[in-house]
Amino acid sequence: MEAPKLQQLEEQFSQPTRQSPLAIIFLLVNFVRGLISRFWPLLIAFLIGSNSRESRFDSWVAQVGIVLSAFSVIVSIISYFRLYYYMEGKDLVLEKGWLRKLKLSIPIDRIQSINFEQNVLHRLLNVVKVDIETAGSKDNELSLIALSKSRAEELREFLLEEREKMGGESREERAESREERGESREERGESREERAESREERGEMRDGGKSTELLRLSVRDLLRAGLSENPFRGFAIILAVGGFILGQLSSVIGDDWLNRLVNSTGLEIEQTAISIFILSVTVIFPIMMVASWLLTFVLTVTTYYDLRFSETRRGYRLIHGIFQRKERSAQRKKIQYFSWSTQPLQKIFGMFRVRLHLAGDESSRRSTIRLVGAYGHHIRTLRESLFPGHDPADLSLQGIHSKAGYRRFLFLGIIPAVGMALLAWGWLSLAALLWLLVQQPLARRYQRLWRWGIDDEVIYTHQQIIAQSQKMLSLYKVQTVTINQGWYQRRHGLATLMLHTASGRSFNIPYLELEMAQRLRDYVVYRVESDAREWM
Repeated sequence: MEAPKLQQLEEQFSQPTRQSPLAIIFLLVNFVRGLISRFWPLLIAFLIGSNSRESRFDSWVAQVGIVLSAFSVIVSIISYFRLYYYMEGKDLVLEKGWLRKLKLSIPIDRIQSINFEQNVLHRLLNVVKVDIETAGSKDNELSLIALSKSRAEELREFLLEEREKMGGESREERAESREERGESREERGESREERAESREERGEMRDGGKSTELLRLSVRDLLRAGLSENPFRGFAIILAVGGFILGQLSSVIGDDWLNRLVNSTGLEIEQTAISIFILSVTVIFPIMMVASWLLTFVLTVTTYYDLRFSETRRGYRLIHGIFQRKERSAQRKKIQYFSWSTQPLQKIFGMFRVRLHLAGDESSRRSTIRLVGAYGHHIRTLRESLFPGHDPADLSLQGIHSKAGYRRFLFLGIIPAVGMALLAWGWLSLAALLWLLVQQPLARRYQRLWRWGIDDEVIYTHQQIIAQSQKMLSLYKVQTVTINQGWYQRRHGLATLMLHTASGRSFNIPYLELEMAQRLRDYVVYRVESDAREWM
């Protein structure tokens, strides 16, 4: 941004500023939604009471509704006029409230990303919701419910420019301190790539600051992604809704409805169980799977509609969604590691699901950027952007100990099979045998295809049974390294190497020989401690 424009924005944002007047509409919607969530029993009573002509309950509730509506409008208008945002020194300040006043100050250097979001109403009114994420916060620390698109972009550009200026000043101070100690770049072990990354962090990209599109979903690719997504998400939603309906049904017809249903068949318990099992396998389960697939398809298409993922001079930007349009950004240095996976249905189309794991709370969905519909060339482009010059094909890959397969077969094969065989129903013995025949080759495949590799910059893992998953991590992003041993691993001289990152997730390599795990630990610690780059 040019200096005159930056100075002009600084003067504008130093004055207390309200949101767009259209924010009143969103404040009103949120207030009414809150009232409905608190007083829905009263609303249901009104709907039931309105069917009774003899009762005046409906007219009384209608009068209360009119009063509440007027009160909602008044509260929304007051809330709009009592909310201001402005710059105070190097802090972004938000003031709001009329009965209980709140003043929130956010230092610019704590801002991690500034994201935009638009639901259907936002898009109709041509405004955006602005969410500001800060370091160490689980949720958005500051939200502005409605700003014009141009105003929101000016605010984002100004805050990010100011943050970069502060970061540049900090780097200069550190450089002066090092010069005073007589330390050169070569003595600190900084390579040409590290200096290039420092320039990129200051926004000096090769393309002159323009964004570079790395992935964009066409309608055809979006439909393929929807068709090939794992239907588990839709299945979980159907189970949750079904469980709620069964709970409500039990409260109406009694908790013993299942016993009464079994007794009404006139069959023995074992015969009834077999009949229910056959009905479930032949009718209920197929219907649920089809419904799950359809629901997952709809959710995928609506969520990732017109997905665009770009590299900007500050990091990366993701835009997607049809009903809930989201625009999310992430600094390059905030990305902790990169993973991509594919499942049998996705393999048919040659597609991958991508995840960029960010620094933050692992329980928050904000700590992961998810992409769907990526092809092999997209993976290579993303990998080259995140790890320039590093390709897993150039690494010398190694495996894990054969005990990993035996252990997996014990817990996922033998123990469940024994449990099935010990049940009273004799027909399950055949199922137990089939289970063992399936799990033995899967356990062997798990151990044989688990591969890992490391060089002086990155560590890479590959694992596959039916689905395939791959991960890459820059060594300098590692926070701590631990070696974990269960009783079985201690007995056989094995260990699991755990590389902990700021994303809250660990990057693990299981069933290594203890000596190898210790050597890897020492090497990773050495690489981290000798690297001068900032991990955040």
